[in-house]
Order: sequence, then structure tokens, then C-alpha cells
Amino acid sequence: MHIPYFLGLLLCGLAVLLAGIETMSRMRPEIGGVLIATTDLWRALDPDTFIAFRQAIPRGIWVDVVAPLFQAPVWLLVGGPGLILAWVFRSKSPEDLAELEESLFLFDRLAEEAEQGAHDPPADIAEAPGSDEPMLLTEADRVEPKDPADKI
Repeated sequence: MHIPYFLGLLLCGLAVLLAGIETMSRMRPEIGGVLIATTDLWRALDPDTFIAFRQAIPRGIWVDVVAPLFQAPVWLLVGGPGLILAWVFRSKSPEDLAELEESLFLFDRLAEEAEQGAHDPPADIAEAPGSDEPMLLTEADRVEPKDPADKI
């Protein structure tokens, strides 16, 4: 169940990479336009493999299926199926959703606990025997190091 989801995420990442390649390829004079067709990009970047691929596909399939499909940008051809796979196969179990919701509100809960802790003294402070006041160190309790090199 997780393999198609991760494959979809991989395809989405690849689509981002391919969009960057498409953007960089606009520096070449033979490529122009806002959205570059997959055939134009492939033909400009590696014409030998494009010709070999086109010759390997029967003419009827190329004209009816592949050529119209390759008029779309390459990032759309890769990212579209990736988004669909990632969306369809995402985790939808109630346990996972509860864990996700818990993680979304973690910072709010921690901030609330920290704010309450700022007003209440910590429970682990040692209290002086017979006193309601916490025992704190004073200047007289300070111990000086014996070796002067240990001073910071």
C-alpha cells in the first residue's frame, strides 16, 4: 500500500527536477515558448534518443497516442500521475489521522505547558526542612576551585 504512495512522491520530485531542466533549457536558442512540449525539449536536448524512440513506436500509435500526449510539458506528464498516485494511496486510517492531528498541535500544547510552568515552581526543587520556602544557593554556599586554572 505504501509503494504506490512513495512512487507518486518520487514522480512529483522528478517533475520538479524536470521543470527546472525545462527552465534551464530556455537558454538554448532552438527552444522557445512559455510551456515547452515534451517532443521539443527531448529533440533539442538529445535528438539521437528521440529519433530512436520515435522509430521504435509504430506510426499509427505515434500519430494517435504518443504525439498528442507529448505536446504537454514533460513535468506535467510525470507530475500528473505522481500527484494522482500520492493522493489516492495516502494513509487514511483513523490512527494515522489522529497521530497527524496530534503532531499539528504539538507546538501549541508545548507552549501552553511552558506558560503554565513559568507561573508554577518546578516540583523537583528541594525544600528546606521545616520551611515552606524553597532552598536556594546563596553567595556563601559558593565553592571556590582549589586550582586557579579551573576558574572560567
